[in-house]
Formats: sequence, C-alpha cells, structure tokens
Amino acid sequence: MRSNHGITLLVCLWFVALLHADHVKPAATRTLPVTTSSAKARDLYERAMRDYENLHLERANLGWRAAAQADPNFGPGASLDRLQ
Repeated sequence: MRSNHGITLLVCLWFVALLHADHVKPAATRTLPVTTSSAKARDLYERAMRDYENLHLERANLGWRAAAQADPNFGPGASLDRLQ
C-alpha cells in the first residue's frame, strides 16, 4: 500500500509540473548559434553535427576538420575536431 502512495505522489507532482510549464518559451531556431564569417564553414559544421547526432562519428570528425580549415578562426569546428 505504501508504494501506491509513492506512485500517486509522483503522478501528482508530474501533473503539477506540466501545468506550470507554460512559461517556457520554445526555441526561436532549431540550430545552435554559431559565429563564423564563412558560410562554407557553417555549412560543414552543421553537417558534421548532424552526422555526429546520427552516430556517423568518423564523417563528423572529417566535417569538423574541414570547417576548421575553411575558417581558421572558427572555434567550434577546431575544438570539436580536437575532442575526437
């Protein structure tokens, strides 16, 4: 009987949390903000991130390297290349 009270309490807390989540605004964009002056570097970086999310790790690593080469001042491409 005690476990039923715990489950009931958890369900109630979950429901209350849902009711109070209306103040959370949806994201304005579907991508992370990335600062680069090179459109090619941005495109390579975004493709590499999609590859990484789909577990194509080697292809993602190559994409980050290419993004870092396209714009040497592009930090995310260079730092993610070093993490792999």
